[in-house]
Amino acid sequence: MWTKLKGIYAIKTKGLWEKLGNLATSIKNGTPARQNFERRGFRVARIETISKGIVDPEKVGWVDSPVEEFQNYKLCDGDILFSHINSLEKLGNCAIYEGAPENLYHGVNLLLIKVNQRILEPYYLLCWLRSDYCKGYYLENARRAIGQASLNQKDIREIPVFILPLSVQKKISSKIKALLQDVEKAGAACERQLEAARALKAAYLRQVFDSEKVKKWDKKRLSEVCDYQPGIWGEEPDGSSQCQLILRSNNIRDRKIIFDDVAVRKVERKYLASKALIPGDILVATSSGSKEMVGKSAIFIPADEKTYLFSNFTLRLRAIPNLVNPFYLYFYLQSPQARRLLGVMQDTTTGLRNLNRKEFLGQLIPLPPSLGEQQKVVAEIKERLVEVEKLYTATQSQLEAISALPQAILRRAFEEGVCLEC
Repeated sequence: MWTKLKGIYAIKTKGLWEKLGNLATSIKNGTPARQNFERRGFRVARIETISKGIVDPEKVGWVDSPVEEFQNYKLCDGDILFSHINSLEKLGNCAIYEGAPENLYHGVNLLLIKVNQRILEPYYLLCWLRSDYCKGYYLENARRAIGQASLNQKDIREIPVFILPLSVQKKISSKIKALLQDVEKAGAACERQLEAARALKAAYLRQVFDSEKVKKWDKKRLSEVCDYQPGIWGEEPDGSSQCQLILRSNNIRDRKIIFDDVAVRKVERKYLASKALIPGDILVATSSGSKEMVGKSAIFIPADEKTYLFSNFTLRLRAIPNLVNPFYLYFYLQSPQARRLLGVMQDTTTGLRNLNRKEFLGQLIPLPPSLGEQQKVVAEIKERLVEVEKLYTATQSQLEAISALPQAILRRAFEEGVCLEC
């Protein structure tokens, strides 16, 4: 296997190959202690904490247990957190702990890798684990399941690492870190532009639904103006004609439905009529580990002619034709007025945040006196948002290009040896 893997790169320097397990002083799982969302106790790292490749203090979990029970899980400078259970495309996501936030502990579903720093620079290993070389290894050795993949510790210990003298590792690490900091600054500038575009959208919607005219409109409960259905998950797919495409909450992004990483499950035909989406349906995320994700919604505009169902972690709203325009309902649910309520419509169970459906469906929707008036509101919003959407789309494209730069930098460092020639 190593010969095959070494053929991926033509590394332009001399070095040694060694298994990660021989370079690490420890590779272990995190504390299984139950986490809470009330910020009680001690901070613990979880999958979401490193989702962006850094240790994000805003996305930690909390464990309310005596600290002596998990003192051995406390993180130290240079520790690497490694996602060995994730979606296939995020498998192997990792981040290095550099002291912030203070007193952070190692949570479940992440592996902690401690290295022998006399022979291996932690940041060099972090870059290596993120390289195309290792990504290929992860794909080759992943255990696949529906919507999830995993690597066992044996395979992780077998990861080949290209070892150079420690002084060279530090030199490479320093150069890569400087380049990535420049990329991070450019990405942050793009993120600020995206946030400004989002804020502008929200301001437009707030203005529309906070006018004196709207305040005089009659109001109906959400459950009175739409048909609603919880989703379905079905069984493991078996390749039969009963296998169906199922959209999940993670397909709802930036107020749109994104048709990638769509699940496939076996669903009995008797459920198709009630669980199949049609154009104009609104999909709402009802369960997630993230507070911000719960209650997010998007309108279903099919990307093709395939049949799509929706998962049990979502809710489908279908506007009653003679009562409400689906786009009017969608825009209202995106408004700051509606989204402000979502924070108090959530319950927590077994680490998940769940939308309180009774409260969500009981919220009052301001309705213009006629469908014609609703259509005018929809047309006005679309017209005002068209330029914002253009700016948003252009900035997103720019951010996607910037997001590809870190991998290009690592590729040059390890494949072409550019950093080694300095």
